[in-house]
Amino acid sequence: MQVITSNEGVVFRNRVRAWLVGEPRLMNEKLKQLPVYWQRVFDVYFAKDYMAPAAGGEWSGRQRESRWRPYADTLPMKNAKGDRNYNPEGKTLRQLMMQFGGQDYVEFSPLQEVDFEPFAAYKVVHDRPIPEMGWIEDDVRNLWQAETRQILAERWHCDLNGVTERLNREHLTLHECCDGKTVLCVPYVIHESISHYGGVATVMQLAQPGIPTVAECQEMCRRLGIR
Repeated sequence: MQVITSNEGVVFRNRVRAWLVGEPRLMNEKLKQLPVYWQRVFDVYFAKDYMAPAAGGEWSGRQRESRWRPYADTLPMKNAKGDRNYNPEGKTLRQLMMQFGGQDYVEFSPLQEVDFEPFAAYKVVHDRPIPEMGWIEDDVRNLWQAETRQILAERWHCDLNGVTERLNREHLTLHECCDGKTVLCVPYVIHESISHYGGVATVMQLAQPGIPTVAECQEMCRRLGIR
């Protein structure tokens, strides 16, 4: 039998996580009941505190699962070249969020997924989920982004070089959402200043040894009462 695909894995991961966090006091005991594969997945999942802002702002509720708002004086991260060309006026992160999204906060869902859509200049929704590439990160990311760029080229009536030029000119970067289908063109300065899980990171979190089959995942859910 075939092992779970990345898309099926995300579905099962979300179901298992909801079961785990439903009773926080019992989480450690519940983790021990999971097969080794899922224990490794959640060891990685819960250990990656850096996949959400750890400083420079405040949470409205539980960290990584609520609204995050930067402090009034929090500055955005510099880009890879160390310059500030994408923020020539030297605005704070809060000011930039208001400029691009009309809000000075960003929402993190109970599954620790960030919502960049209010800040997105463009949105692409694929008619099929993220390509299956054997759980190899660079292949998954490269193919998914290549398909997105092709769609943008058709939409913008240009070639692929034209897409790159436009993204660079408008200081945008591609953000793969965790639904496996949606890609947002988000201001680089916002995207890079707010630590988060993206779609590819979510898929790769599941790329642990011993990937189970769908039947094995279903049996686990039945045995443990995971809905």
